[in-house]
Amino acid sequence: MINNILRPLQESGSNVMRFEVHFNVQGKGLDGTIKRAAHIMLLDSFAFIRHFIAINRHLFE
Repeated sequence: MINNILRPLQESGSNVMRFEVHFNVQGKGLDGTIKRAAHIMLLDSFAFIRHFIAINRHLFE
């Protein structure tokens, strides 16, 4: 499955980059256990996303 997704990108000469972002998630509920809380924190953090894009602007051109 992943090959079906990545093959067109490789054939077009595109690059895929992975960035690791860590949030300090409090609590031990289900959201914290499955890391859903961290994904929600990222999406809700407009300041972080704006800063990330500003620093890595060359990747979006």
